Amino acid sequence: MEWNKKSFVVVSGASKGIGRTIAVEFSNKVAPGSKFVLLARSKSGLEETKSLCCPNVLVETLSVNLESPDEQTLKDFLSAAAANPEVYERAVVVHNAGSLGNLQRTAKDFDDLDEINKYFNLNVGSMILLNTLFLQAFPESDAYKRLVVNITSLCGIKPFQGFSMYCTGKATREMFLKVI
Repeated sequence: MEWNKKSFVVVSGASKGIGRTIAVEFSNKVAPGSKFVLLARSKSGLEETKSLCCPNVLVETLSVNLESPDEQTLKDFLSAAAANPEVYERAVVVHNAGSLGNLQRTAKDFDDLDEINKYFNLNVGSMILLNTLFLQAFPESDAYKRLVVNITSLCGIKPFQGFSMYCTGKATREMFLKVI
């Protein structure tokens, strides 16, 4: 990937760990004037990530619980942030937010539909919603290239005992993005 392009970059789960590292490292590679949109639950974690990003990029943050996001708030925030998409040469979304879930349970122990729904809302539903909003904000155009990045693991293609929900969530995300 050619890095030195004016880019619009969305990173979910950007308040710590891999998401923070991706945001910081990408911000140091893109052209000045690029814009980063960082999403996570932790407002203080997002502000810390923002302070670590390259000062030559504009960084906007939204504290959002992707387990049950306010769809309209997310849509309004992303559309406002992505106003004038043609000023960018590249648009990137990095789907990093997620959870391992309850690793104490086996596949035969999940009898709480609320827990199941919360897990899949965070790990699959919100990723699909964010991806859709991103693609709507950056429709196909010759003005820029789009890139969708899914942070995944071997668990998306190979089963591991005790990781039933995690493996299922990762496999679902993989298939959704392959279909796109």
